[in-house]
This record gives sequence, C-alpha cells and structure tokens, in this order.
Amino acid sequence: MAHYGVSPQRINARQAHENGDAESSHRHFKTAVDQALLLRGSREFASREEYANFLQSMVKVRNAGRQDRFAEELPVLRHLPESRLSSCLKVPCRVDSGSLIHIHRNIYSVHSRLIGEKVEARLYADRVEVWYADRCVDTLPRGCDQHTVTYRHVIDSLIRKPGAFVVPRAR
Repeated sequence: MAHYGVSPQRINARQAHENGDAESSHRHFKTAVDQALLLRGSREFASREEYANFLQSMVKVRNAGRQDRFAEELPVLRHLPESRLSSCLKVPCRVDSGSLIHIHRNIYSVHSRLIGEKVEARLYADRVEVWYADRCVDTLPRGCDQHTVTYRHVIDSLIRKPGAFVVPRAR
C-alpha cells in the first residue's frame, strides 16, 4: 500500500458485509465465468494462455458497461509510481539435511549440493524459483499444502548412504 501511496482500511471483525462491493463483484464474476464455461460446453483448454485469453475476454465484456463511470473518475486518479511493484515474494531459507526447503507450508527439494546453504526462493503465482549466489538454480511448480520432491535432487545423497538401494529378498 505504501508503494502506491494509499492508506489501507480494515473492516471490523466478523462484519463481511462491510466489504460488500468487492466481494459481490468477485462473486458475480465467478458466476459469469461458470455460466460461460457451461455455454462453451467444456472446461478444458489447450493451454494456460488460451484460458487467460478466455478470462480476459470475460473481463472486457463485464467492463464494457462501466466505461462511462470510469471516464468520470479518470481525471481524479493519480499517476502510478515510476518503479514497478515486484511480482514475486522473496523468501530466504536454508536447505536442510534432507535437501529440502520449507516455504509457507510447502516442501520443495533442491539439489543435494546445496545442503546447509542459504538460498532465496522467489514465489510467483505459478512457480517457485530457487536462487543461489545470484543465479537461478531451479524452477519448480508452485504447490499448495503439498510436497514437491524430485528424485534427481536427492539421488546423490542416497547413493552415499549404505543400504539405501538394497532390495529385500523374498522369503
């Protein structure tokens, strides 16, 4: 909020109706998207870009009726700041002995050569970039309450562990 020079306001606890404009608009948009998907006959898209274009066309249609009101407010809007707001959240973390990093209830594996090192995780909407020594060393899909462990990251440490790949004999 400070980046845009705006002071935030909070609603009172357990008073959801105080945020009605934003919540109502969001609910109506979700309903419109659901209806458009039903009319389309499928919720499957060939690519993420195709889905993004579909949503953008929905936003364009919904905003078409608001152009007059937007034109009224446009003269009183301030200019945006010169610098752009970062599109990722930077989280410093240390790689544990299992070659894992823990970020916001998610666990990701990184290469075992980074065990004990401090890395910077950059969280984007769809991916996590792991940076070490000012270099991106890995890009992982972002999860929600899940573990993302790649065997290639931990195989080096498992090879050095005696008996890690021993197959028990059948009796």
